[in-house]
Amino acid sequence: MLLERHLCSAGFILLVTTACNTRPSVQDGRDAVRLQIDEGRDDRLALTDFVKADGRPGELAGVKLYTIIFTADARFRRDATFSIGGPLSTEGASITTKPYIAPTRGFSWNDFLASSQGFRRAFEGDLLRLSGEITFERRESGWTPVSARMRYALDSTERVPELAQATEIQSAPDHARSDPNVARLTSDLRNLAVAQEAFYAETHALASLADLQRGRWRASAGVTVELRRESPERWSAVAKHSSGSTVCAISGDAGKRGIPKVSCRD
Repeated sequence: MLLERHLCSAGFILLVTTACNTRPSVQDGRDAVRLQIDEGRDDRLALTDFVKADGRPGELAGVKLYTIIFTADARFRRDATFSIGGPLSTEGASITTKPYIAPTRGFSWNDFLASSQGFRRAFEGDLLRLSGEITFERRESGWTPVSARMRYALDSTERVPELAQATEIQSAPDHARSDPNVARLTSDLRNLAVAQEAFYAETHALASLADLQRGRWRASAGVTVELRRESPERWSAVAKHSSGSTVCAISGDAGKRGIPKVSCRD
């Protein structure tokens, strides 16, 4: 203890470790959370942001503890499936990812096991918004993480502009470039497709219009959208602007990546 106090007060920067700190650092917290994602591997899901929201010191049986309360973002680097616990859980101690494999038609034991283990689909560019706490224990070697608890929310809105821009020239009707109402219709339908895709990845079910409106998707002013469920995995939507006669339509299959083509007619 005297040696530790001497090192901490003497200013020997190269020798100072977390053993000299009265509490774990923000970097300690970030490193601890990173290790809870695929045991530190970041080829599919990488921690991109970490913020310490608060801290809470404690003690148990004479052992000093410190809890970092945090928020963080992790971005998917490729299409994947992920789980934080059981089939209905959005809270757990760690996140596990697996490569995405398209579901087979008919019954598949692999699909059944993945679903029963709580694995959900995510696409490249999606974000996991994380929040939770990491508890550290003070040992002779320094502050050591001993427990973690975190929650997540899957956010696909970050890639909406990228996908919409990538398909705008190829998919948009020719007159959409000169008619602002048609441009609004095509944009709303593309954003609806991305929101539908994100909802299906989270729930394994198609969203209703009310489901999407409870999220971040909204139709533009003057635009009316009708969303239809054609089958358990296929949907379609029709949009019309109150000040024009043009009708635009889109349809898609759940779990199929990419924004379907929008078609319009007067």
